[in-house]
Amino acid sequence: MIYNQDLYIATHWNFEMLTGVNPANPNIKWGSDLDRFYERNGFVLYIETKSPNVPVPKGQQIAFDSFVRNGDSVLIVWGKPEKPIRLELTTPEYHHIYENANNDVLWEVIRQWFIHANKYKKIVTVTKKPI
Repeated sequence: MIYNQDLYIATHWNFEMLTGVNPANPNIKWGSDLDRFYERNGFVLYIETKSPNVPVPKGQQIAFDSFVRNGDSVLIVWGKPEKPIRLELTTPEYHHIYENANNDVLWEVIRQWFIHANKYKKIVTVTKKPI
């Protein structure tokens, strides 16, 4: 939630200076953002919110599919702020759409994700080498 809109606007980056940064496709002007994510024991749940009936843009869907192929989970929440009406959860193991969702359903979906993430440790190797 944005508590101070003036401060948010004054400190918000739009990354316009990165237009053309991809030599393979310099026409890509904007990246994408995520609304929230949780990490637990190497598992990551990315959450994206959309207004009712707003489709996920193709580029964003490509990124989400990549997250899942890498072993993470993506939850898309449609609705108005704090009033979810539809959820779509994609994990490496399954894909499920929750029609007629509400805050209780959202809470339970995320809680179940945490139960799974708390039970196991995902082995991730991070190598930090100087460039």
